[in-house]
Amino acid sequence: MNILESLKFWFFRMMKTEKAFPKQIYIRENLTFEDNAAKNKIWYSGDPDELSQLYAQLGGTGFWCMSRHSKIQKIHTGIPGEMIDVLTQIVISDMLNIEIESNPAEQDILANILKKCQFSDTLETAVSQMLVIGDGAFRIRNFPEKSDSPAVDFVPGDRVQFDGDEIIFLTKYQKQSRIYLLREHYGYGHIRYVLTDADGNPQMLDTLEETAHLQDLLFDENLRLAVPMKFRSSPQYPGRGQSLFHRKHGCFDAVDEAWSQYMNALRKSQPKTYIPSSMAEYNPETGQPLRPNPFDDNYIIVGQNMAENADNQITSIQPHIEYEGYLSAYMTALDLCLQGVLSPSTLGIDVKKLDNADAQREKEKATLYTRNRIISILQKTLPVLFRAMLIVWHIGHDSDFDPDLQISIPFGEYASPSFESQVETLGKAKNARIMSNEAIVDELYGDTKEDAWKQNEIKRLNALDGLDAPGDDIF
Repeated sequence: MNILESLKFWFFRMMKTEKAFPKQIYIRENLTFEDNAAKNKIWYSGDPDELSQLYAQLGGTGFWCMSRHSKIQKIHTGIPGEMIDVLTQIVISDMLNIEIESNPAEQDILANILKKCQFSDTLETAVSQMLVIGDGAFRIRNFPEKSDSPAVDFVPGDRVQFDGDEIIFLTKYQKQSRIYLLREHYGYGHIRYVLTDADGNPQMLDTLEETAHLQDLLFDENLRLAVPMKFRSSPQYPGRGQSLFHRKHGCFDAVDEAWSQYMNALRKSQPKTYIPSSMAEYNPETGQPLRPNPFDDNYIIVGQNMAENADNQITSIQPHIEYEGYLSAYMTALDLCLQGVLSPSTLGIDVKKLDNADAQREKEKATLYTRNRIISILQKTLPVLFRAMLIVWHIGHDSDFDPDLQISIPFGEYASPSFESQVETLGKAKNARIMSNEAIVDELYGDTKEDAWKQNEIKRLNALDGLDAPGDDIF
């Protein structure tokens, strides 16, 4: 055995590896789901005074945690609220129609129900609240004395609990300085009402006038009169939804700080004029300097320079502001706020104006991904909700419901090309003889024109082409 092998043998004999002992790591959540939901709602409302009050209670070292008596003006840019409102509008405006192709009569019934309960307003509220809080649930209720159609409303996630297949809606009441909590248990085949006091002790339903008329209901075990809706699964709160603002609070705080500092520096950089006392205007009666107009003649009176060869003259000074640095910080913080959620151009933020349509569509991909996520949720949730509403309607009218009913909700294409670009593209396709007149008309007009109008347009184009057969028979 040579020296090298002896050293290796000695090293491996002396080295001894011990396994690590598991460590106990304790992490305490800073906020409950309900507290975090309240925090998100305040960010969405966009009131600077409410934000200051919120962070004064939460503490921390962020911009909004600064003292309310700070000399710098705290300006809220409103970016969180704009993100939610713009996304909601994009999704709702692209919802084309509700289709039940197998049964047009049921489609008419459903359209009448949705019109009576003003579902379009409810859906807009539901989408915005779901994005802000993370989840929530639709609740179907029937008031035969008021209407022959079921009513539906959306309850945001801060007033909803999920317990297995049960969806529990929470409503607070106050009577003579006492707090009561009503729990509405919506499950398959039943609705149960439980009233408790602030300590969780059960109370009779007739304790309050608002709950005295409530009675437990039993019905078909395959039916549940509540439909949950969740944006994403929350990694922080198991079983709950994730808000669109998740991991964005620090970015919102940073963009408000950058903009507030920019405006504060801009205010301090106003030009100042220094006038020797001998050149200032005085009141001939009192001898006091006249107060300048702050907009037209803002100046500061300085003492007379008595030095030899002194030249007393009016001096104007314009402080220099590093606006490029402030603007860069603001844009960087804004990009972090929108990252993974929205494209800046979606919010109307100026991008390169020389970009063509293809470049603009590429920049809209972040918005497109978020929009598609919301649409996929609605296309899964709304058919279940509409089916339950139709079942309730049929029960109230003592009629049969078709269990094989298929409800579909189509959505239009987001950021579709302009009419001019479509005409140019489809014209090339027709000249290349790869599209029929029927396909061209359908692609060009889509659902914006009625079927009868499109058929007449196809006949007109076929006549111009010298064809008597329908457009599909060209090839």
